[in-house]
Amino acid sequence: MFLRISLVFLTFFSLIGIQALVSIPAIFTEASAQQLPPSTKSPPPASPKGKTPTIVSNNLALNIELVYKGLEYPSNMVFLNSTDILVLEKNNGQVRLIHDGIIQQEPVLDVTVTTEDESGLLGIDIFKDSNGGNKSYAFVYYTEAQGEVEKEGAVEIGNRLYKYEISEDSSSITKLINPELLLSVPPSPGTHHNGGIVLIGPDENLYVVIGDLEDHSTYTQNVKTGAAFENSSVVFRIDKDGNPVADGPFNASKVSSGVYAYGIRNSYGIDFDPLTGKLWDSENGPGFGDEINLIESGFNSGWNKLQGFWRADTYFGGKYVPVDTIPGNDLVHLSENSTYSHPEFAWNQTVGITALRFIDNDKLGENYQYDLFAEDINNGNVYHFDLTNNNNSNTIDNKADNNRDSLLLDGQLSDRIANTIEESNEALFATGFAGITDLEVGPDGYLYILTFHKSQGSIYRIVPNI
Repeated sequence: MFLRISLVFLTFFSLIGIQALVSIPAIFTEASAQQLPPSTKSPPPASPKGKTPTIVSNNLALNIELVYKGLEYPSNMVFLNSTDILVLEKNNGQVRLIHDGIIQQEPVLDVTVTTEDESGLLGIDIFKDSNGGNKSYAFVYYTEAQGEVEKEGAVEIGNRLYKYEISEDSSSITKLINPELLLSVPPSPGTHHNGGIVLIGPDENLYVVIGDLEDHSTYTQNVKTGAAFENSSVVFRIDKDGNPVADGPFNASKVSSGVYAYGIRNSYGIDFDPLTGKLWDSENGPGFGDEINLIESGFNSGWNKLQGFWRADTYFGGKYVPVDTIPGNDLVHLSENSTYSHPEFAWNQTVGITALRFIDNDKLGENYQYDLFAEDINNGNVYHFDLTNNNNSNTIDNKADNNRDSLLLDGQLSDRIANTIEESNEALFATGFAGITDLEVGPDGYLYILTFHKSQGSIYRIVPNI
């Protein structure tokens, strides 16, 4: 497949590209967050050169192991079982299978994708049907194309979500077969903010994130005079056959009945709290305001009026905006269920936040059970966050309280903002990786990390140091 290496490193996950923004009259208060001059250039993903992955959380009881090295621009992964990992290679359109540290020679799936910037093979999750059929399915999201990529002739036909049956032939070769189109997003004039994360929730429905597709201007970008809804800046909730879940929070005359949340610039990470069942996401800002959010049904994340704790059109010289000073008419309210809240955490200057993952076991120690981990592509860092009302000792009480609605932050992070690298490092758990694109908790209970590189993309795992 044609690979534009110079563009990939400069623009894949170009999470801080400066966008043309809408001016909004506003009332400002004095800043409680430090305003720093943002970079106008997108940094490349962290390089592995001269770095050693290292645990920095003062926990000598943990160790980092290399599981596999040699992937081409890997973007997402999922465990098929205790020995097999499916990994997406963003630019060549191939899903690869790693079995006990060895790659299956034949791709599990090979599709034609556009490769520019944030386009490509982007998201996957699997579901094992235990109701009679005993079949397993993979749900794969990618920027589908037609034509010959090698000759720069591929033409995007849209971001698509397909359902595949997972099959193993007589030679024990795993394949994804019998594709069924579940969700189609029309082609975008740009190549950024395609989203693509796919996750099966505890309700066994599919949650799919789609970004603003590079400057769409519709209701779901909080533009009241914008164009008709275009399947962008949303979290979709659909069943495993692609149908909208019946109890959607919004008026179906304005947006699709499958929309669960909106106002999202772009995201590469969602996960459900294992104790409360609530959805959290990461969101990428335009040079500022990378976010971690708690997403309730009907959530409005604020883009393109707000990002992080700042007004999107005035951050560059603007001021902090407390939530209680936001005029109600600044945002589009799709129904009485529409609710905006500031993020639970934000980086003043973007780090390129990608995946989020809760650990639902004590394999790394009781101190990390039920905690939230996040990572970034710009620095190759993993961050660790406790949640409020989390004593890690009484699961029943935590479930009953159902009150894990914020992160437990103190010190310089007590204002929920990392203003500097030093402040961000207060949440640092591990560092020294190439840019990280995914985190997963394996069937063994350990934390797995996927790193991005043109030929040496790697999978690591964090384990007890026995």
